[in-house]
Amino acid sequence: MPHPLVAVTDSVFPNLDAARTVLATVGAELQIAADKTPNAIMRATKTADAVLVTYAQITRDMIQEMRRCRIIARFGIGVDNVDLGAATEAGIVVTKVPDYCIDEVSDHTMALLLALARKVPLSNTRVHAGEWLMPSVVPLHRLRGSTLGLIGSSRQIRSFPST
Repeated sequence: MPHPLVAVTDSVFPNLDAARTVLATVGAELQIAADKTPNAIMRATKTADAVLVTYAQITRDMIQEMRRCRIIARFGIGVDNVDLGAATEAGIVVTKVPDYCIDEVSDHTMALLLALARKVPLSNTRVHAGEWLMPSVVPLHRLRGSTLGLIGSSRQIRSFPST
């Protein structure tokens, strides 16, 4: 029996050593698409048993060309870049990583909130334009004593019955 083939459509990671290590334990081969174009992705995924995707769009046409694929796994939180209807019709399971970069996103959100509260983007624009006049950024409020209200929705946890 041939080794399982796992195709990677695109990646933002410096390398895929961790994925290679895990896949080696089951004798799987990792194949990376030559580039991020739909044609290159289709060539890489056509005979793959599994597909790993970051940001590439996985369309109905691509899924219909996948001959052996049983799973499309997203390197991230959402699956909005995968045609779920086409994958379901083809019997392909689609997965995601629901806690991917949660700390990084919340840290960045706080950094942006602080930058806006202290008018950092506006001040930066003014300085780069050669202007450093306090009246252009006032009033500039202190954070002490301020109240921040955040409204968010928790991550939805869904349970699917096994078949």
